[in-house]
Amino acid sequence: MNSKINKKLFCEIEKYIKDRYIGEYLFSDSEIIICNLNSEDKCLQIDDDSEICEMQDFLKSRRKISEYDLEQQLEKSFSEELLSIIEKRNLKTSDVYRKANIDRKHFSKIKNNPDYRPSKITAIAFALAFELDLDETDDFIGKAGYKLTHSSRFDIIIEYCIENKIYDVLEVNDILYDFGENLIGC
Repeated sequence: MNSKINKKLFCEIEKYIKDRYIGEYLFSDSEIIICNLNSEDKCLQIDDDSEICEMQDFLKSRRKISEYDLEQQLEKSFSEELLSIIEKRNLKTSDVYRKANIDRKHFSKIKNNPDYRPSKITAIAFALAFELDLDETDDFIGKAGYKLTHSSRFDIIIEYCIENKIYDVLEVNDILYDFGENLIGC
């Protein structure tokens, strides 16, 4: 493998992913099987109907909470939040879109359309450019309808970078490249 990052960093991130990656939840009518993809296909099977109902009710309630959270975040659009952060921090727009590895035309499209919904990768690129912490990143990308999850290696790598204050998009891209993930701003 032609690695762009050093072996120590690669191993740290690999461990970080293994510690956090959720895996898949498989549903059937009579049972729920929870599989952790990093534990050599070890699965927990729940056969008791009452446990299944409790689990399904819990998952449905979480879904309702997420929909409620999304409605609350609709108060300010992604574009409006982006411009608000630029203004609050007294930043030059050109510095922001360059740091996010986003071209001027794309930035202009976001800036001029308050209803513009960027891709998750674009939203994350701006979060990195603003050097937001994890909570701020979740709030910010939430304005576009996204959230960092532990069911995505890409998201876990982004989380690692933010926790370790790796905000340079080119450096983050080197890490993503070495893990075979999509790159930011490319």
